[in-house]
Amino acid sequence: MVKIKLNMASSADGFVADENGKVDFLNRYPMEETASKKFSDFMDSIDVIVMGSKSYLQLPELSPDEWLYKGKKIFVFSDGRFPVPDIAKGEEINFCKGEVDWFIDQIKSSSQKAVWLFGGANIVKQFHDEGFIDEYIITFVPDELGKGIELFKSSVDLSKLKKVSEESVGVFVEKIFVK
Repeated sequence: MVKIKLNMASSADGFVADENGKVDFLNRYPMEETASKKFSDFMDSIDVIVMGSKSYLQLPELSPDEWLYKGKKIFVFSDGRFPVPDIAKGEEINFCKGEVDWFIDQIKSSSQKAVWLFGGANIVKQFHDEGFIDEYIITFVPDELGKGIELFKSSVDLSKLKKVSEESVGVFVEKIFVK
C-alpha cells in the first residue's frame, strides 16, 4: 500500500514561513552529512510529490541552483497554472484543481514507492482532515520567528498522534508521528 508522508521543516516555534511567506530561515544552517543522508534516503523512498501552489512557487527559493526533485512526479493543487521553473524543464508537473479526495486515487496510483506531502498549510489541512496522511515527519530548526504561517492549521493536533521517534540531527530536531 502506498503511504503518504508529510515531511516539512518548521521554526522552533511552529512556523513554516515568515509573515511575508518567505522560507529563507530554513537555509541559514548548512545541512550536515547526517541530515543530508537522511534527506537523500527520504528522496529515494518517494516517487511522487504533492504540494499547494504557494509551496510550488517557493521551490526556486529553496533550491535556486539545482532541481532537487528530478524524476519525481509532482502534483500541484491550485486554481491556476504556473510556469515551470527553467531548472525543472522536462519534469512531470501536474496541476490539479479541486478537493484532494477527488485526486487521491490518481496520486496513489502514480506511485510505486511513497508520496511526499510537501506542504503548505492548506493542502496539509485537507489531507489531514481526510485522514490521508500516514506519517508526519517534522524537522525543527533552532530559529524562532514569533509570527508567520503556522505549521498546522487548527485541525492538526500532534498530541493525538503517536510519536515514533525524536532525533537530533546537527542543529535540527526531527520528530516522526503516525496515525
